[in-house]
Amino acid sequence: MSKSKPATTESANTELVKKKTCFIVTPIGGNNSDVRRATDGLLESVLKPVLTEFDYELIVAHQISATGSITRQVIQSLIGSELVIANLTGLNPNVMYELAVRHCAQKPIITIAEETTKLPFDIAEERTIFYRNDMNGAVELSVALRRSLQINDGSITADNPVVRANEHKVLVENLDKDDANEILVSRLDNIEDLLQNLMSSVSKDRWSLSAKNIYSADVSKAASYSSFAMDMEFKIESAKVNGLFGQIRGLQGVRNVTSSMDPVKNSDFCIARLAVSYNPFVINPDDIIRLVQTEGGHVITSRRMND
Repeated sequence: MSKSKPATTESANTELVKKKTCFIVTPIGGNNSDVRRATDGLLESVLKPVLTEFDYELIVAHQISATGSITRQVIQSLIGSELVIANLTGLNPNVMYELAVRHCAQKPIITIAEETTKLPFDIAEERTIFYRNDMNGAVELSVALRRSLQINDGSITADNPVVRANEHKVLVENLDKDDANEILVSRLDNIEDLLQNLMSSVSKDRWSLSAKNIYSADVSKAASYSSFAMDMEFKIESAKVNGLFGQIRGLQGVRNVTSSMDPVKNSDFCIARLAVSYNPFVINPDDIIRLVQTEGGHVITSRRMND
């Protein structure tokens, strides 16, 4: 009679592998409040299904069943979890505090917010996934979250103002005196070249020496050396996307546009992506966003940076 084989060490170890954890930072509200219903709906319809696909176990403050200090448990989760997703909708004070704690932990975080949320300037330039609080918005948010996780094979690289400040501090501390002098001389040379080009342009164009014209000349020429960029992702009717791309390329101050689009299955819409470099002295990037919205586009994410 053959005997059943005992469980292998490999299978036993597999069962003991601990799942990655994702702590959800979100406004909670009272029982049966609109805030609680919106939070629980987002958890069940979007966050839990998507994160489960990537083998994350969700932890949410109001669902923690362990006894003890809830504040201590929240802080431990903020510091120890492999990933945090923060919902900034409503700019709840507790949420903003927990966001700062995670930034200081210098670990990966994804921020989301309803599209009507106006972020404070300290974090306005950070990558945020904006969504619409309706059934179609849940679908769009799921797509955007999957894309964020897929970019790094299920993990997100830590990047926030605290991380960048520390990296800059370490860089400066590790520069020896000769390196610092070389960087300073190089930047002074660039400034000198810029001033010479400005003076040459003013002389060549025979502009008057009135204060108004000198200011206009300097700003115009200085702007030609400034390079900023913005990338954005939005949903729009497929029939409108190519025309919109053309309009953006034709805007004064827009230097270069890289675009792509993916059709939304069983829909007349597509997910469009743009990378735009622009002259900040000539065009405000908010004008580009407003143009997208005017054409019926729904902005999912946007980010601005210096090139």
